[in-house]
Amino acid sequence: NGGALPPDLSMLVKARENGARYVYSILTGFGGHPPAGFKLPEGKYYNPYFEGWAISMPPPLAANAVTYSDGTKASVEQEAHDVVTFLAWAAEPKMEERKRTGFEVMIFLAIFSVLLYVTKRKLWHNVEH
Repeated sequence: NGGALPPDLSMLVKARENGARYVYSILTGFGGHPPAGFKLPEGKYYNPYFEGWAISMPPPLAANAVTYSDGTKASVEQEAHDVVTFLAWAAEPKMEERKRTGFEVMIFLAIFSVLLYVTKRKLWHNVEH
């Protein structure tokens, strides 16, 4: 990294609009040829999805670099999808628990609303309009 600390891509996935798509594009964007007239600085790699097109990070993924137990083909795209999915989880590890709690709260509020309505009808049933 030339002495630089690598970025925390899990925070990039969370903080940037369409962050997961951006990281996926960065991971799969290596290997193309720069447009005519573009001078790639020494030690940099061309990536059309990175601002300025010159990125210091070498291509991090390679086809068939992993073996999937279910027989899935280990393409760069599949590996990038898996990495981005993990980064999204790493950025929000409690998200599933939070969503489950939110669902339970919504069920409680629905039941509570019905009970309040039934109570109101029972208490006010003799009052004329």
